[in-house]
This record gives sequence, structure tokens and C-alpha cells, in this order.
Amino acid sequence: MGFNWSMENADKWQGMRLESAALAALLKAGDWDSLRSRARGLLDALGVDDFLLRLDRGSCAATSGSHLFGSVPTDVLSTFDRQMQDQDNFVCRHVRRSPLPIEWQVAQICAVNNGSACAALRAYGIGHGVSVGVRGEHTLSRVDFYRSGQAPAFTATQLADLMLLASYLHEAGHMLWRQQDSHPMPVLTEREHECLYWSAGGKTSKETAMILGISQHTVYFHLKNAASKFQVNSTRQAITQAIWRGLVKPMAA
Repeated sequence: MGFNWSMENADKWQGMRLESAALAALLKAGDWDSLRSRARGLLDALGVDDFLLRLDRGSCAATSGSHLFGSVPTDVLSTFDRQMQDQDNFVCRHVRRSPLPIEWQVAQICAVNNGSACAALRAYGIGHGVSVGVRGEHTLSRVDFYRSGQAPAFTATQLADLMLLASYLHEAGHMLWRQQDSHPMPVLTEREHECLYWSAGGKTSKETAMILGISQHTVYFHLKNAASKFQVNSTRQAITQAIWRGLVKPMAA
């Protein structure tokens, strides 16, 4: 790791932009190693040393699963896997509420939350980075781009390119995760599917009960059964899982 931050290289990187063909290739990656390799090719061209992608299914209110992936060593990934959800610093708060990138120094993070994740970044030689939050209809991602040592600040053009790259990594990562999900596809009853469908469309349990001609208690019963089949703890997570797996298609607005 470690990009040669000479003035010549810095000027060269500032003039580089992402090619559409290379971005599209991310979406065609057949496995995680291929996605990592293709992403590294783009990062090397932009003068970024490493990246880390945290994938979440669900929403800010209810997350039904997470997956961590990147180009950093396994021990760094493991440290983030244990700590990222529990972190509460200015970067985490920004990523949760805004799609705009935020640039930060490792020293800033360590001053606020000097945990093992911060120590791992320092030990690996990372000096600063940019974090981007990407949201889909029922998916979330945090994408970190890292630079080692004393690197120059990102320009507005570079930040725009990293936002675009983060969006493609988000989409490609969730596509692979969906394809390789180890949980078997649950078999829903007709009533469970109907209750999930109307709930996913924003109907309350009372409204769903009126539509289906059943009691509100029966709606709760079917949603609870669906949550059990998805191996999640709440009906909201069951709805997210049903949509994410393609078992329920949200209503058009």
C-alpha cells in the first residue's frame, strides 16, 4: 500500500475521470474477488489506496443484515465488523443522514473514538479518507475510500468521482450479496404474502385487515409467521426481507 504522492502524480490524478465501461464492469463481476480486483483498478487510476464497503439490508430504522467487504486486510475488516455499528462519531452520523461525501483525517476519528477500528487504520498506515452513504429503496451502504500518509486533499471533481464510484460499488455489492445469500428462500402462504404486500405498500395492520376481510389479530399472526420464516426479529424486517428477495414487489406510488 502507499501511493507516491509526488506533485507530478497528484496533477495526473486530478485530471483523471472514471470511464463508463470500467464502471459498468463492476456490475458484471461474478464474485467478490472479481469485484475487488475491478474496483482496485479504478482506485489505482485515481490514486486511492484502499476501500471498505459496508452493505446493509433494510433502512435506518430497521436493518435485517449486514456484510463487510473491501481491499483492506482481513484483520482490519474484522475489526470494523465488530465496531462499525456501535461507532457514533461525526463521520457515522453524517453518512446516516446525508448522501454527500465527508472527508476526514484518521487523527480526527481517533480523537473522538479511539477504539480498535481507529487503531487498525493507523497500524495499516491510513492517513485520511472519504466516506459516502448510498441508499437504495431497501438497501444502505457506507463506502470508505482511504489514502495513506500525508496525501493532498480531494478536489471537488475527485469527490464527485468517488460519489459515482460509491454508487456503483453499492449496486454491485448488493447484487452479489443477493445472489450468494446462504439463507434458503422461505415458502410463504398466500395470506402471509398478502399481509406482507399490503404492509409493504404502507397500509397499517388495521387497513390490511379491512382489505383482506380478516381481523387485525390475524394480520399480526401472519406477519409474525413470515418474520419467523425469514429468521428476523420484527415484522418490519420481514417486509424488508420479502422485498429484498423479490417475493413482494412494492406498490407503485
